[in-house]
Order: sequence, then structure tokens, then C-alpha cells
Amino acid sequence: MITQLLFKGTGKASLSGISPYNDNVSDNNKIFGQGGFTLAETLLATLIFSLLTALAAQCIPVARNAYIRITDRTNAELLAATTLSLIRHRLDLAVDIETVGQRGGGSDSEMRHIVRTYRNGENQRWESLRNEKDLPEYAQYDAGDRNDASIQHGIMLLEHDGTDSPGKASSSIPLVNEQSSAGLFTEMESISYNYADGFFTVNNLAVRKKEKDGTINTITEITSYPIMACNLREN
Repeated sequence: MITQLLFKGTGKASLSGISPYNDNVSDNNKIFGQGGFTLAETLLATLIFSLLTALAAQCIPVARNAYIRITDRTNAELLAATTLSLIRHRLDLAVDIETVGQRGGGSDSEMRHIVRTYRNGENQRWESLRNEKDLPEYAQYDAGDRNDASIQHGIMLLEHDGTDSPGKASSSIPLVNEQSSAGLFTEMESISYNYADGFFTVNNLAVRKKEKDGTINTITEITSYPIMACNLREN
């Protein structure tokens, strides 16, 4: 019977046939017999991790600035299109205009007169479109909602007193509300009218952004945008 004792792969006999040290001994030796990371390996891994972290830290601001530029450009183009659409809508209502001065030179067909005000055919009120910074009451506008005079509303829609001829501006509202402007604002040089071809022209419409440091940057600019005078009476 002794010769028939159970033997395991280790070559050691087990009287009970089961031993806690039979198969696990060699496996445990394999596991715990292995050495850990050396000091050099640990330092190398730490160095590589530090370099990757530093590289990522440099790339994040670059990616963030690129994202801001792309977002501002997209919002600026959308704001420019919205502003021009609103200007077109207001000028489509014009049945009479008051012009001052001239813009450009050359022949009469190239001469454009600066539009100061126009008469709205729906309510017969005189209106005008101007940059907010050009208004005399700029600092006092909408004081209840705006305590900081540096906030930019951009192009404003003004209503004027008088019916036969335009008088003093009695009210002014932003052409585009702040919620739709995405932190940007629009400005333009002027609106002109060519009596020869019957076209308005929006001159040098720019979309600008006021940065946190107070500087103002131009995001996009449209040099010239023609609008046909649909309802303007012959003068």
C-alpha cells in the first residue's frame, strides 16, 4: 500500500492524497520569484509620463484658441448675414429717403449719396440705421439694463419725430439683440443710394469682437452689399 501512495507532479508523497503545497508551490514560486521594476525603469517611466503631460499641457491652449477662432468666425459670418437681412428688410419698406453728401466719384451713374434717413411706408415714420457709438446718447442708452457704457450693441434702428421731414431721434433699439449676437457686434461705414440705378449699398459692414482686455478685433468684413430699392418713390 505504501508504494501505492498518491504522488503529485512535485514528486512528494501525500498521505491524505491532497496537500495545500502540491501544485501551487511551483506556481507561487514563479509568481513571487519574479523581481519588480528596477529604480532605473521607474525613473524612466516617470520621465516619459512627465514629458507626455507637459506636451499635452502645451497643446490644450493651442487647441482651445483654434476652437475659439473657428467659433468666432462661424458666428461672425452668421451675424453678418443676419444683419444684412434685417437691413434689407428695413430698406424694402423705404418709400422716401433723405440723403446728405456723396460717396465716390466719377460719372453720375457711379455717384452714391449717403442715406441719412428713410420713410417707412408701413407707418410713415422716418427711420435711420446708425452705429451705436455714433449716437449722441450712447452712454445713456438703455440705462436700466446696461450700467456699463462699454457694452456694444452695434448697429441701431432709430425712429425720428416728424412726418413731412425727419426730426430728432425719439427712440433707438439694437438691430440685432444681444442674445443673437454671440458676444459680437456689427458696425458699418454708411448706407448709400445711387439715383441712377436705384440701388442701396451697405458700405464696409464689419463684425467685431471686444476682447477681455478691451481691445476690439475685426472678425469678418463685407466691403459692399447692394440692395435694390423696391418701393422707393421716384425723386
